[in-house]
Amino acid sequence: MARNGKTQYVLLGLIATGPKTGYEIKQTIERSIGYFWQESYGQIYPALHTLTGKKYISKKTVPQDGRPDKIVYSITKTGIAYFKAWLVSPLQASPQRNELLLRIFFGPVLDIAENIQLLENHMQEAAKLYRTFLQIRTAITENCAIDSGPVENSMYSMLTLDYGIMSLEMEVAWAQKAIKQLQHTQNKTPGGKKL
Repeated sequence: MARNGKTQYVLLGLIATGPKTGYEIKQTIERSIGYFWQESYGQIYPALHTLTGKKYISKKTVPQDGRPDKIVYSITKTGIAYFKAWLVSPLQASPQRNELLLRIFFGPVLDIAENIQLLENHMQEAAKLYRTFLQIRTAITENCAIDSGPVENSMYSMLTLDYGIMSLEMEVAWAQKAIKQLQHTQNKTPGGKKL
């Protein structure tokens, strides 16, 4: 499976919150963990097949009037035990893929002004995502206030959301510092040309 086999754990975790179809799993990913973890249908359906074969999940065909039957997946006791064992296992270090850092690493190919523009554009995108995260935080807080869901689940959503908010704050601070360094270099380099 892709992502070093993590797809299976994503699916087990989502199905552990309640039975879901493959489509519902994908939609849940997009609305929740999609900000830091992606899975495609091409990863989801083969993993569901594998998990069913290992008896970690079961499937039930549900007839629908005028539409194709849908398959709903539920986690088994064996699946819960397997998922919990993964949750408490040591984290595996994995290199992060960050396109911004990749481009900055190759920054000497561009003019300094082009690198500055890249960073400014990134800061604008980070600001948009930051506002989105704050809106999500408000929605979670309001949902907790009206008792629409388990507070414990909301707490874990807030913890991951806080990580995203703090990461964006750090990215913006880093980009501002990088821009200052580039501007300082640009002032010393005639025309701000490539280094």
